[in-house]
Amino acid sequence: MDEMKEWVDEINEESRNNGSSIADEKEKWKKRSIFKVPSQLKEKNKNAYKPQTISFGPYHHGEKNLMAMEEHKHRALIHFLKRCKKPIELLFQRLDQVVDELRDSYVPLDQIWKGDKLKFLQMMILDGCFLMEIAEGGTWN
Repeated sequence: MDEMKEWVDEINEESRNNGSSIADEKEKWKKRSIFKVPSQLKEKNKNAYKPQTISFGPYHHGEKNLMAMEEHKHRALIHFLKRCKKPIELLFQRLDQVVDELRDSYVPLDQIWKGDKLKFLQMMILDGCFLMEIAEGGTWN
C-alpha cells in the first residue's frame, strides 16, 4: 500500500510541476502520430510488424527485401505527375513548407532523416504518390 501511495504522490507532483500546460500536452500529442513498434512487442512475433512487400515512411525504408517495390513507386510517381499535370517542383515546394511537421509525426525518427531533408522529402513524395495512385486505381503497372 505504501508503494501505491508513493507512486500516486510522484504522479501528482509531476502533473503539478512539469511546466507543461494541458494545451501544450495536447498539441505535442497531435504532432506525434506515427510511432515505431516497441521492441518488446516485436520480440513476441518477429514477422508480425515487419513489412513483407512494401514500406511506407522511414521506419523500414531501404530494407533489402522491400527494394523491388521502389521501382513501382517511381513509376507511380511519374504516372501521378502526368495525370495531375503538375511539375515535381510543386510537390517539393509544398512538402518543404511542412517538412518539420512531417518529421515531427514520427517517434522516434532516425538521425539520417532529420539531417537529410532532401532524402526525407523524396521518400515522402514517392510513398505519397504511390498511395494516391493505388487509391485512385491508377493504371501505372
